[in-house]
Amino acid sequence: MSCCQPLALVLVLPALLGSAAEPIRADVSPGPSSAVRQKTHDLVRQLGDASFQAREQASRELLALGLAAKEALQEGARDPDPEVRRRCEDLLPAVLEADRRARVQAFIADRRGAETDHGLPGWQRFRQAAGDGAVARQLFVDIQKSEAAYFLEDVEKAPAKAAELCAGRCQYLQQKLYNPLDGRYTPLPLHEVAALLLVAADPKVRLPNAYLVGNFLYQPAVRVAVADKVSGAPFRHLVLVWLRRQLDDDNSTQYALQIITQLNLKEGLDVALEAARARKVKGVGLAAVLTAVGKLGEKEHVAILESYLDDTTLVSNFGLNRGGGTTQVGDWPWPWRST
Repeated sequence: MSCCQPLALVLVLPALLGSAAEPIRADVSPGPSSAVRQKTHDLVRQLGDASFQAREQASRELLALGLAAKEALQEGARDPDPEVRRRCEDLLPAVLEADRRARVQAFIADRRGAETDHGLPGWQRFRQAAGDGAVARQLFVDIQKSEAAYFLEDVEKAPAKAAELCAGRCQYLQQKLYNPLDGRYTPLPLHEVAALLLVAADPKVRLPNAYLVGNFLYQPAVRVAVADKVSGAPFRHLVLVWLRRQLDDDNSTQYALQIITQLNLKEGLDVALEAARARKVKGVGLAAVLTAVGKLGEKEHVAILESYLDDTTLVSNFGLNRGGGTTQVGDWPWPWRST
Protein backbone atom coordinates (compact mmCIF):
# COMPACT_ATOMS: atom_id res chain seq x y z
CA MET A 1 0.00 0.00 0.00
CA SER A 2 1.47 3.35 -0.97
CA CYS A 3 1.44 6.44 1.17
CA CYS A 4 -1.29 9.08 0.56
CA GLN A 5 -0.47 12.68 -0.26
CA PRO A 6 -3.80 14.58 -0.03
CA LEU A 7 -2.12 18.00 -0.22
CA ALA A 8 -0.56 17.12 -3.56
CA LEU A 9 -3.93 16.03 -4.93
CA VAL A 10 -5.56 19.27 -3.82
CA LEU A 11 -2.86 21.26 -5.61
CA VAL A 12 -2.68 19.19 -8.79
CA LEU A 13 -6.33 18.30 -9.51
CA PRO A 14 -7.50 21.88 -10.29
CA ALA A 15 -4.82 22.09 -12.96
CA LEU A 16 -6.04 18.84 -14.46
CA LEU A 17 -9.63 20.06 -14.44
CA GLY A 18 -8.70 23.31 -16.11
CA SER A 19 -7.15 21.53 -19.10
CA ALA A 20 -9.52 18.58 -19.25
CA ALA A 21 -12.03 19.86 -21.79
CA GLU A 22 -9.57 19.95 -24.69
CA PRO A 23 -8.14 16.40 -24.74
CA ILE A 24 -11.29 14.51 -23.78
CA ARG A 25 -13.06 13.03 -26.77
CA ALA A 26 -16.72 13.86 -27.38
CA ASP A 27 -17.54 10.94 -29.63
CA VAL A 28 -20.24 8.46 -28.67
CA SER A 29 -18.55 5.18 -29.48
CA PRO A 30 -19.78 1.66 -28.66
CA GLY A 31 -17.03 1.47 -26.07
CA PRO A 32 -13.26 1.37 -25.70
CA SER A 33 -11.27 -1.37 -27.42
CA SER A 34 -9.77 -4.18 -25.39
CA ALA A 35 -6.35 -2.53 -25.68
CA VAL A 36 -7.69 0.76 -24.32
CA ARG A 37 -9.51 -1.02 -21.51
CA GLN A 38 -6.30 -2.78 -20.54
CA LYS A 39 -4.44 0.52 -20.62
CA THR A 40 -6.96 2.22 -18.34
CA HIS A 41 -6.79 -0.62 -15.82
CA ASP A 42 -2.97 -0.48 -15.89
CA LEU A 43 -3.10 3.28 -15.31
CA VAL A 44 -5.46 2.83 -12.36
CA ARG A 45 -2.99 0.42 -10.83
CA GLN A 46 -0.28 3.04 -11.44
CA LEU A 47 -2.26 5.44 -9.25
CA GLY A 48 -0.93 3.44 -6.30
CA ASP A 49 2.70 3.55 -7.45
CA ALA A 50 5.33 4.45 -4.87
CA SER A 51 6.51 7.29 -7.13
CA PHE A 52 4.56 10.54 -6.86
CA GLN A 53 5.51 11.45 -10.45
CA ALA A 54 4.19 8.08 -11.71
CA ARG A 55 0.89 8.63 -9.89
CA GLU A 56 0.54 12.13 -11.32
CA GLN A 57 1.30 10.89 -14.83
CA ALA A 58 -1.35 8.17 -14.49
CA SER A 59 -3.90 10.75 -13.33
CA ARG A 60 -3.21 12.96 -16.33
CA GLU A 61 -3.48 10.09 -18.80
CA LEU A 62 -6.72 8.79 -17.31
CA LEU A 63 -8.26 12.23 -17.44
CA ALA A 64 -7.21 12.64 -21.08
CA LEU A 65 -8.77 9.27 -22.00
CA GLY A 66 -12.17 10.58 -20.92
CA LEU A 67 -15.11 8.20 -20.81
CA ALA A 68 -12.90 5.34 -21.95
CA ALA A 69 -11.50 5.39 -18.40
CA LYS A 70 -14.90 5.46 -16.70
CA GLU A 71 -15.19 1.72 -16.01
CA ALA A 72 -11.64 1.43 -14.71
CA LEU A 73 -12.08 4.48 -12.49
CA GLN A 74 -15.34 3.12 -11.08
CA GLU A 75 -13.60 -0.14 -10.21
CA GLY A 76 -10.65 1.78 -8.80
CA ALA A 77 -12.99 3.71 -6.51
CA ARG A 78 -13.53 0.38 -4.68
CA ASP A 79 -9.82 -0.56 -4.60
CA PRO A 80 -8.36 -1.59 -1.22
CA ASP A 81 -5.48 0.87 -1.73
CA PRO A 82 -6.65 4.22 -0.24
CA GLU A 83 -4.46 6.21 -2.65
CA VAL A 84 -6.04 4.48 -5.67
CA ARG A 85 -9.51 4.98 -4.24
CA ARG A 86 -8.91 8.65 -3.48
CA ARG A 87 -7.56 9.46 -6.94
CA CYS A 88 -10.28 7.50 -8.75
CA GLU A 89 -13.01 9.19 -6.72
CA ASP A 90 -11.47 12.57 -7.52
CA LEU A 91 -10.91 11.85 -11.21
CA LEU A 92 -14.26 10.26 -12.09
CA PRO A 93 -16.43 13.41 -11.63
CA ALA A 94 -13.85 15.45 -13.53
CA VAL A 95 -13.85 12.97 -16.42
CA LEU A 96 -17.63 12.95 -16.64
CA GLU A 97 -17.98 16.73 -16.37
CA ALA A 98 -15.25 17.48 -18.89
CA ASP A 99 -16.75 14.98 -21.30
CA ARG A 100 -20.18 16.59 -20.85
CA ARG A 101 -18.74 20.00 -21.69
CA ALA A 102 -17.11 18.56 -24.78
CA ARG A 103 -20.40 17.01 -25.88
CA VAL A 104 -22.17 20.35 -25.48
CA GLN A 105 -19.55 22.01 -27.68
CA ALA A 106 -19.92 19.24 -30.27
CA PHE A 107 -23.69 19.80 -30.25
CA ILE A 108 -23.22 23.54 -30.75
CA ALA A 109 -20.81 22.97 -33.65
CA ASP A 110 -23.13 20.44 -35.33
CA ARG A 111 -25.38 22.74 -37.38
CA ARG A 112 -26.85 20.00 -39.56
CA GLY A 113 -27.33 17.04 -37.24
CA ALA A 114 -30.82 17.77 -35.95
CA GLU A 115 -31.31 14.15 -34.93
CA THR A 116 -27.90 13.77 -33.28
CA ASP A 117 -27.95 14.29 -29.54
CA HIS A 118 -24.18 13.89 -28.94
CA GLY A 119 -25.08 12.00 -25.79
CA LEU A 120 -26.93 14.95 -24.24
CA PRO A 121 -29.99 13.89 -22.22
CA GLY A 122 -33.45 14.96 -23.33
CA TRP A 123 -32.70 16.15 -26.88
CA GLN A 124 -35.04 13.79 -28.72
CA ARG A 125 -38.02 14.70 -26.55
CA PHE A 126 -37.04 18.36 -26.61
CA ARG A 127 -36.89 18.60 -30.41
CA GLN A 128 -40.27 16.90 -30.71
CA ALA A 129 -41.85 19.37 -28.31
CA ALA A 130 -39.97 22.60 -29.04
CA GLY A 131 -38.44 22.10 -32.47
CA ASP A 132 -34.85 21.89 -33.67
CA GLY A 133 -34.26 25.34 -35.18
CA ALA A 134 -31.48 27.65 -34.08
CA VAL A 135 -33.50 29.29 -31.31
CA ALA A 136 -34.68 25.94 -29.95
CA ARG A 137 -31.16 24.53 -30.01
CA GLN A 138 -29.90 27.55 -28.07
CA LEU A 139 -32.51 26.99 -25.36
CA PHE A 140 -31.45 23.33 -25.17
CA VAL A 141 -27.79 24.37 -24.93
CA ASP A 142 -28.68 26.71 -22.06
CA ILE A 143 -30.24 23.74 -20.27
CA GLN A 144 -27.20 21.56 -20.90
CA LYS A 145 -24.78 24.20 -19.64
CA SER A 146 -26.64 24.41 -16.33
CA GLU A 147 -27.18 21.98 -13.49
CA ALA A 148 -30.62 21.26 -14.98
CA ALA A 149 -28.77 18.89 -17.32
CA TYR A 150 -28.14 16.56 -14.39
CA PHE A 151 -31.89 16.51 -13.69
CA LEU A 152 -32.55 15.36 -17.27
CA GLU A 153 -29.74 12.83 -17.00
CA ASP A 154 -31.20 11.37 -13.80
CA VAL A 155 -34.60 11.04 -15.49
CA GLU A 156 -33.09 9.22 -18.47
CA LYS A 157 -31.18 6.86 -16.20
CA ALA A 158 -34.24 6.03 -14.08
CA PRO A 159 -37.40 6.62 -16.16
CA ALA A 160 -39.49 4.67 -13.67
CA LYS A 161 -38.65 7.33 -11.08
CA ALA A 162 -39.30 10.29 -13.40
CA ALA A 163 -42.37 11.48 -11.48
CA GLU A 164 -40.53 11.29 -8.17
CA LEU A 165 -37.54 13.13 -9.62
CA CYS A 166 -39.82 15.76 -11.15
CA ALA A 167 -41.63 16.37 -7.87
CA GLY A 168 -38.29 16.65 -6.11
CA ARG A 169 -37.11 19.11 -8.73
CA CYS A 170 -40.20 21.25 -8.15
CA GLN A 171 -39.44 21.35 -4.44
CA TYR A 172 -35.81 22.25 -5.12
CA LEU A 173 -36.75 25.10 -7.46
CA GLN A 174 -39.31 26.41 -4.98
CA GLN A 175 -36.63 26.54 -2.29
CA LYS A 176 -34.30 28.21 -4.76
CA LEU A 177 -36.90 30.91 -5.39
CA TYR A 178 -37.31 31.89 -1.76
CA ASN A 179 -34.47 31.93 0.74
CA PRO A 180 -36.09 31.43 4.18
CA LEU A 181 -33.02 32.82 5.94
CA ASP A 182 -33.07 36.30 4.44
CA GLY A 183 -36.42 36.31 2.66
CA ARG A 184 -34.71 36.99 -0.65
CA TYR A 185 -36.52 36.17 -3.88
CA THR A 186 -34.41 34.91 -6.80
CA PRO A 187 -36.23 34.59 -10.16
CA LEU A 188 -35.60 31.42 -12.12
CA PRO A 189 -33.89 31.56 -15.53
CA LEU A 190 -35.94 30.34 -18.47
CA HIS A 191 -33.90 27.20 -19.11
CA GLU A 192 -34.63 25.82 -15.64
CA VAL A 193 -38.39 26.13 -16.17
CA ALA A 194 -37.98 24.65 -19.66
CA ALA A 195 -36.21 21.55 -18.33
CA LEU A 196 -38.96 21.04 -15.76
CA LEU A 197 -41.69 21.36 -18.41
CA LEU A 198 -39.90 18.91 -20.67
CA VAL A 199 -40.09 16.16 -18.06
CA ALA A 200 -43.52 17.08 -16.67
CA ALA A 201 -45.03 16.99 -20.19
CA ASP A 202 -44.25 13.29 -20.53
CA PRO A 203 -47.57 11.38 -20.35
CA LYS A 204 -45.88 8.76 -18.16
CA VAL A 205 -45.02 11.35 -15.50
CA ARG A 206 -47.97 11.62 -13.12
CA LEU A 207 -47.65 14.38 -10.54
CA PRO A 208 -50.08 14.93 -7.61
CA ASN A 209 -51.39 18.14 -9.17
CA ALA A 210 -50.69 20.67 -11.92
CA TYR A 211 -49.82 23.43 -9.44
CA LEU A 212 -46.41 21.90 -8.74
CA VAL A 213 -45.27 22.90 -12.22
CA GLY A 214 -47.75 25.63 -13.12
CA ASN A 215 -46.59 27.94 -10.34
CA PHE A 216 -43.28 28.42 -12.17
CA LEU A 217 -45.02 29.74 -15.28
CA TYR A 218 -45.44 33.15 -13.67
CA GLN A 219 -41.70 33.81 -13.53
CA PRO A 220 -40.52 37.07 -15.18
CA ALA A 221 -38.40 35.15 -17.70
CA VAL A 222 -41.45 33.10 -18.70
CA ARG A 223 -43.57 36.19 -19.34
CA VAL A 224 -40.79 37.70 -21.48
CA ALA A 225 -40.49 34.49 -23.52
CA VAL A 226 -44.24 34.18 -24.00
CA ALA A 227 -44.41 37.77 -25.24
CA ASP A 228 -41.51 37.35 -27.69
CA LYS A 229 -42.99 35.99 -30.91
CA VAL A 230 -39.62 34.89 -32.32
CA SER A 231 -37.13 33.83 -29.66
CA GLY A 232 -39.86 32.68 -27.26
CA ALA A 233 -41.50 30.25 -29.69
CA PRO A 234 -39.68 27.06 -28.57
CA PHE A 235 -40.50 27.73 -24.93
CA ARG A 236 -44.16 28.45 -25.75
CA HIS A 237 -44.32 25.11 -27.53
CA LEU A 238 -43.06 23.39 -24.37
CA VAL A 239 -45.70 25.19 -22.33
CA LEU A 240 -48.46 24.10 -24.69
CA VAL A 241 -47.35 20.47 -24.67
CA TRP A 242 -47.52 20.53 -20.88
CA LEU A 243 -50.86 22.38 -20.81
CA ARG A 244 -52.51 19.83 -23.11
CA ARG A 245 -51.70 17.21 -20.51
CA GLN A 246 -53.78 19.06 -17.92
CA LEU A 247 -57.19 18.56 -19.56
CA ASP A 248 -58.10 15.31 -17.83
CA ASP A 249 -60.62 16.75 -15.37
CA ASP A 250 -62.63 19.88 -14.69
CA ASN A 251 -60.29 21.43 -12.11
CA SER A 252 -57.12 20.79 -14.12
CA THR A 253 -58.77 22.18 -17.23
CA GLN A 254 -59.75 25.32 -15.35
CA TYR A 255 -56.19 25.77 -14.11
CA ALA A 256 -54.65 25.19 -17.55
CA LEU A 257 -56.99 27.63 -19.27
CA GLN A 258 -56.43 30.23 -16.57
CA ILE A 259 -52.70 30.04 -17.29
CA ILE A 260 -53.35 30.42 -21.01
CA THR A 261 -55.54 33.46 -20.37
CA GLN A 262 -53.29 35.14 -17.81
CA LEU A 263 -50.19 34.70 -19.95
CA ASN A 264 -52.14 35.81 -23.03
CA LEU A 265 -50.76 32.73 -24.74
CA LYS A 266 -52.17 33.07 -28.24
CA GLU A 267 -51.28 29.52 -29.23
CA GLY A 268 -53.47 28.36 -26.36
CA LEU A 269 -56.56 29.38 -28.33
CA ASP A 270 -56.48 26.04 -30.14
CA VAL A 271 -56.59 24.23 -26.79
CA ALA A 272 -59.61 26.28 -25.70
CA LEU A 273 -61.39 25.81 -29.04
CA GLU A 274 -60.91 22.05 -28.95
CA ALA A 275 -62.36 21.87 -25.44
CA ALA A 276 -65.27 24.18 -26.36
CA ARG A 277 -66.20 22.17 -29.44
CA ALA A 278 -65.91 18.83 -27.65
CA ARG A 279 -68.45 20.02 -25.03
CA LYS A 280 -67.14 17.53 -22.49
CA VAL A 281 -65.85 20.00 -19.89
CA LYS A 282 -68.35 21.19 -17.29
CA GLY A 283 -68.54 23.67 -14.42
CA VAL A 284 -65.66 26.01 -13.68
CA GLY A 285 -63.56 24.25 -16.30
CA LEU A 286 -66.05 25.18 -19.00
CA ALA A 287 -66.18 28.76 -17.77
CA ALA A 288 -62.39 28.96 -18.06
CA VAL A 289 -62.51 27.46 -21.55
CA LEU A 290 -65.05 29.96 -22.83
CA THR A 291 -63.30 32.89 -21.16
CA ALA A 292 -60.10 31.90 -22.96
CA VAL A 293 -61.95 31.72 -26.29
CA GLY A 294 -63.47 35.12 -25.62
CA LYS A 295 -60.16 36.76 -24.75
CA LEU A 296 -57.90 35.13 -27.34
CA GLY A 297 -60.37 34.47 -30.14
CA GLU A 298 -61.47 36.52 -33.13
CA LYS A 299 -64.85 37.43 -34.63
CA GLU A 300 -65.14 34.06 -36.34
CA HIS A 301 -65.23 32.40 -32.91
CA VAL A 302 -68.28 34.33 -31.68
CA ALA A 303 -70.58 31.57 -32.92
CA ILE A 304 -68.93 29.08 -30.58
CA LEU A 305 -69.58 31.33 -27.61
CA GLU A 306 -73.16 32.04 -28.69
CA SER A 307 -73.87 28.32 -28.72
CA TYR A 308 -73.37 28.35 -24.94
CA LEU A 309 -75.61 31.35 -24.10
CA ASP A 310 -78.45 29.10 -23.01
CA ASP A 311 -76.21 26.62 -21.21
CA THR A 312 -77.48 26.06 -17.66
CA THR A 313 -74.38 24.21 -16.44
CA LEU A 314 -73.66 25.21 -12.84
CA VAL A 315 -70.39 27.09 -12.46
CA SER A 316 -70.49 28.09 -8.79
CA ASN A 317 -72.58 28.93 -5.75
CA PHE A 318 -72.35 32.27 -4.02
CA GLY A 319 -73.61 33.95 -0.88
CA LEU A 320 -74.96 37.50 -0.72
CA ASN A 321 -76.02 39.05 2.59
CA ARG A 322 -78.23 36.33 4.05
CA GLY A 323 -79.21 34.88 0.74
CA GLY A 324 -77.34 33.27 -2.09
CA GLY A 325 -77.61 31.92 -5.55
CA THR A 326 -75.88 30.11 -8.36
CA THR A 327 -73.93 31.09 -11.44
CA GLN A 328 -74.53 29.22 -14.69
CA VAL A 329 -72.45 29.18 -17.86
CA GLY A 330 -75.01 31.39 -19.60
CA ASP A 331 -74.57 34.00 -16.86
CA TRP A 332 -70.80 34.32 -17.41
CA PRO A 333 -69.47 37.87 -18.20
CA TRP A 334 -68.45 37.09 -21.77
CA PRO A 335 -65.37 39.18 -22.72
CA TRP A 336 -66.46 39.49 -26.37
CA ARG A 337 -69.66 41.36 -25.48
CA SER A 338 -67.65 44.51 -24.76
CA THR A 339 -66.06 44.58 -28.24
